[in-house]
Formats: sequence, structure tokens, C-alpha cells
Amino acid sequence: MKDFETLIQEAEQAHFSGWDFSWLRERWIESEPDWDYGALVLERIPAAQALLDMGTGGGEFLASLPSRPAQTCATEAYPPNLPVARARLEPLGIPVSHVDEVLERALVTMPEPISWTEEDDLASQPGHAAAAAGTPATAH
Repeated sequence: MKDFETLIQEAEQAHFSGWDFSWLRERWIESEPDWDYGALVLERIPAAQALLDMGTGGGEFLASLPSRPAQTCATEAYPPNLPVARARLEPLGIPVSHVDEVLERALVTMPEPISWTEEDDLASQPGHAAAAAGTPATAH
């Protein structure tokens, strides 16, 4: 087994892009949740007039959707992911902004975390849809 310092050194030298962490494949054990985020999003897209993908990574998931509302955009906070996401999403007509650029122009309030019940209520209104990744306890 490799020592901690060697693992850190390898991680610092590893190439990754967007949400591609395949270089870690032999290093982690992951269990799948009992819910499917992609299915939740696909279920809600027909009711949505707009879609915002926050933390898009390299845009892999958003680009993979078979359909999206006409008003679709994405944000990403990790600067190295921005050119990756833009190269993947902008040809699809999806603008990608660094989260700081968005926050400079937007008022964002969240007095408390939104529970799934509140998101369901929001999604039940005409033209609204919500989906959130979370733990199985908070996912619908």
C-alpha cells in the first residue's frame, strides 16, 4: 500500500477535467444512492421554463440531457473547469458563467436550507420545476 505522501503527490500531478475523476477509480469505494438524480431532472424538465445547472463541472451532465428548456444556463466555481464547460456547452447554446460573475449581478437569498417538500411545492406551480442532489434522506 502506498503511503499518504505518495498518494497526495500523485493526486497533485493527476490530470482531470470537469467531473472526470476516473484516475481515482481504483482508489475509492462508492455506494450508489437509492435514488437517481438524472431521472429526477428528466422527470421535471417538461414542466420547466428555465434550467440553471449550478456547479456544472465540465458540463457533462447538462450536455447529456436529451432536451432542455430554451432558457438554460450554467455556473461553475472552479476556474479550471470553466473552459471545459464552455467548450462543451456553448456550442449547444448554453452560456456558462463563473459563479462570482453571477453573484456580482444577482441577489441570492436563502434564509434556510430548502427541504424537498418546499421544492416539491415550488415545482407544483405552473412553469416551475426543482431537483436537487442530496443525501437519500433529502432526495425525493
